[in-house]
Amino acid sequence: MSLPHRCSLVPIRPASATPAWQVADEAPPDIRSGTRSRARQAIEPLGIAAASLGPTPRALLGQLVALYLDRLPLELAAVQAERVGAGEVYFAWEGAIARGTRHYYRVQGDDLLIEYDNTAGDGNHAHTVLRRPRGDFGADILARHYAEAHSPASAAGQPRFPATAQ
Repeated sequence: MSLPHRCSLVPIRPASATPAWQVADEAPPDIRSGTRSRARQAIEPLGIAAASLGPTPRALLGQLVALYLDRLPLELAAVQAERVGAGEVYFAWEGAIARGTRHYYRVQGDDLLIEYDNTAGDGNHAHTVLRRPRGDFGADILARHYAEAHSPASAAGQPRFPATAQ
């Protein structure tokens, strides 16, 4: 989403006022939910509720959520969109608003977490995640692999899995 669209998520405000959706002046070093296999329920502060946005910013926030949900298979995207639409959604921004600067945003709601982080270098390398904090889409496959394939039993030539009866 381009900068002019991001900035139009809030109504016009005095130039000296900090927008309600900007919750920190500096961007975090990385995605707030990290690489844990389960995300926290909510990241504080929540930001601005979609219900307190005007019609145009609220529609833009809906388009932003749709952009992420559209990455899913069609049937799953429809289920997730219905689920997300039933609850309150919040938008929060961290970092500068100027182009070419480090920034981060998140959209969160009931069992929804979208994070966008453009914090590497001078804001020139982005990461995004779409998560369900109460039931993430996946597990930590790499950690499971290390536990199973690189355990002391596997290193000693022992079978990793119990033999099955024939």
